[in-house]
Amino acid sequence: MKRKSKLQKKKDNQYSTYWRNRADKEVTKYYTGLPCAICGTTHNTCGHHIVPREVPIFRHDPDNLIPLCEKHHKYSNDLAPHSSNILAQEAFVKWLRENRPKAIELLETYKQFKGVKSDYREAYEEWAEMNG
Repeated sequence: MKRKSKLQKKKDNQYSTYWRNRADKEVTKYYTGLPCAICGTTHNTCGHHIVPREVPIFRHDPDNLIPLCEKHHKYSNDLAPHSSNILAQEAFVKWLRENRPKAIELLETYKQFKGVKSDYREAYEEWAEMNG
């Protein structure tokens, strides 16, 4: 009997980094060029995770992602989740409360799901289908 290669073992495991990374690429592909939810620009947009992407079950959940331009993702001192300015971070949470209440629900309840695994292969297939 022939032994499976390392790659084949990863492909056989729906929780592996192989499938996680493929799903990540599909998410990136989907959000690139979408209008920023805050200002509407399509320049340098990406999907921002409301619940940290380190929580596997929410990593690829569409309700946990929001398209943001580079400015509103990191660099704005007025409103940005990853700004070094705490007031900009607080302004982003306020904006979420007003505009994306479902995202706030996820943010307030995600800790109970911290240890739950995610089927990355399934996530990849769903995002790949969304991308056509």
